[in-house]
Amino acid sequence: MRSKEQLRPRRFGKSLFVSQLRYYYGKEYKDHFNKIFGNCYIGQNPTSKANTYHVLHFEFSRIDTNTETSTYEDFLENTRNGIKTFIKQYGKINLSEATDILTETRPNVMLMKLFSAYRETKIYVIIDEYDHFANEILAFNFDEFTTFVGKNGFVRKFYETIKTAAGDGIVDYFFGTGVTPITLDSMTSGFNIATNLSTQKNFNEALGFKHQEVKQLIQLTLPNQNHSEILEDINKMYNGYLFSRHADKRIYNPDMVLYYLNEFQKNDIQPDELIDTNIASDYGKIKKLFALKEPFRNSQVLDELMELGETTATLTPQYSFPLMLIELSELMLILLINL
Repeated sequence: MRSKEQLRPRRFGKSLFVSQLRYYYGKEYKDHFNKIFGNCYIGQNPTSKANTYHVLHFEFSRIDTNTETSTYEDFLENTRNGIKTFIKQYGKINLSEATDILTETRPNVMLMKLFSAYRETKIYVIIDEYDHFANEILAFNFDEFTTFVGKNGFVRKFYETIKTAAGDGIVDYFFGTGVTPITLDSMTSGFNIATNLSTQKNFNEALGFKHQEVKQLIQLTLPNQNHSEILEDINKMYNGYLFSRHADKRIYNPDMVLYYLNEFQKNDIQPDELIDTNIASDYGKIKKLFALKEPFRNSQVLDELMELGETTATLTPQYSFPLMLIELSELMLILLINL
């Protein structure tokens, strides 16, 4: 079983990439493969796994975290929706079996029953925004976070079920996206089968816009402007990201670049607001996160960012949740980098 995790800041194209994976690996899109990917390299050089999987997709960004009950109920409902779509797409079980699965009130047991019903198939599990609701809880209710992802927490049990199904040969591949590694790391042995691709050199340019692509976008959207000057401004203002210490090519946040070009195109001048307010960070959340563990050290990171315009973060592998919190200030940068 291959298990991968890809972390990137908000609005970086993670969900679009997940959609691409679903169309590439899902059995249901086999007859449309050439139409979708025919003009692309991956379409002209398909792997043996293309359109061979039953794809089980979950998306955990829309969860009400105001209370412990609402968090659980929304997680359960999102799990149910993903499973319902899966059953509707692939069938193979009768109405009684489907009803038994979908009326279950425990997310992990619901998932367990699904895997049991489809044990003769190969399943590709894709989870988008796996950590979105968990980051909300971490910021505002640390005790609830530790309860949910702890030994008997429903989040941990959910991922343990996937891990078990992988060991049984039912889940052949897992791919998850998010902003930080905090949630999966906090489960320790609950889900210790994932490889984090986020900081590997070969994946530095995964998602986002490359320098040349930004240049092409400027030429297409602002044909009568000074392209070199605009490119220089974008480089200066948005700076780009290096996700690997061994990489040398910066990657740009698609939302920021498209926002800038759209505003410039409408008004024929550089926008006054350089950040898309639709994705502005929740400052209350950031304030709460910076109060965790070592507030003074966390504030030093913010001071460095404000004074120098940039700072360096290190994702430090840890083997227990308390140890991981020592590096919380570095992880907070992943959230701050959206500012």
